[in-house]
This record gives sequence, C-alpha cells and structure tokens, in this order.
Amino acid sequence: MSSADSFEPAAPPRPQKRGWWSRNWMWATPVGCLTPLVLCGGCVFAVIGGVFGALKASDPYQKSLAAVRADAEVQEALGAPIEPGWLVQGNLNVTNGASSADLNYPVSGPNGSGTVYVVGEAEGDGLWVYREMRIRIDGGPEIDLLPPGAADAPAENLSEEPMQAIEEPADEIEEAEAP
Repeated sequence: MSSADSFEPAAPPRPQKRGWWSRNWMWATPVGCLTPLVLCGGCVFAVIGGVFGALKASDPYQKSLAAVRADAEVQEALGAPIEPGWLVQGNLNVTNGASSADLNYPVSGPNGSGTVYVVGEAEGDGLWVYREMRIRIDGGPEIDLLPPGAADAPAENLSEEPMQAIEEPADEIEEAEAP
C-alpha cells in the first residue's frame, strides 16, 4: 500500500467555547426581568406603607380610636377587643400651621364591625377641634363619639391625658430674643 492509499483519521474538531450568555441565559433572563419588578413593587409598598403609617399616627386617628374603644355602647355592639382595620381613607392636610383631617376607617370586634368617621381641624397651637366623630355599626345604629357640646371645644377634653398649653407673655419672649 502506498502512502496515498493510507487513511489517517482527522483530528476531531475542537468544541467551540460557548459564551457567557449561551451558558447562563436560563437563569439570567428571569432574574433580569424580575429584579426591576421587585424593586418597583418594593418602592410602591414603601410609599403606601408610609402614607398609612402617617395617617395612623395622626392625632385624629388616635383620638377617635381611643374614643371608640372607650365607648360602652360601641363595646356592647362590637364586643371587646376592638381592633382597627388596615385601610385608612380620607385626607390629612397641614398647611402653614393649620391642619385639617377627614378620615374614615373600619373597626371590628368579636360581635361585628363598623366604620369610624372623624372630621377635625387644628390651628398652630396643635389643639384639634372635632366637628364629627362617629361610628356607623354595620347593620346597626350610628353612634356619636363626641361628648355633648364638644364639637366646638378643643380636643384636649377627648384626650386620656390632657395636654398642657404653655403660655408665656409676649413681652418676655421679645426681651429674651433682643441682644
């Protein structure tokens, strides 16, 4: 046999080196798509949580919830303990030292549920005057939570601990500020 008749097998072709994308596309695609969605969802959740937290920390919300829990007629209708729902609706405005609130939120107890409505205003001194504070029991009566004549009185009479107003004569303040 001649050398032309001999057959030597060719070396097997080298496998091409695959790129990063071809090796990792199965996990990179979902992660790349879900990461922005999770971040956006987290931001939305943080904003909503902050708004509800601010409403629930407000004086009108706290005072009305305390009034609901302290009212014997409400306790009889809903049972005890009375717990607020997570959704607070309405608005709370603070403009140049004057505040106003118009809120409503659900409450429930072992025997039923209802919706609390509170409307009030405060001037720069921080004392709230409530025009309306009531609860509408689902399938039952509407109960006014303000004491008689309290619609035009400062809210300190609704507080568990009365607020102490510190008043200094204007002359003393001016003297202290002057060099």
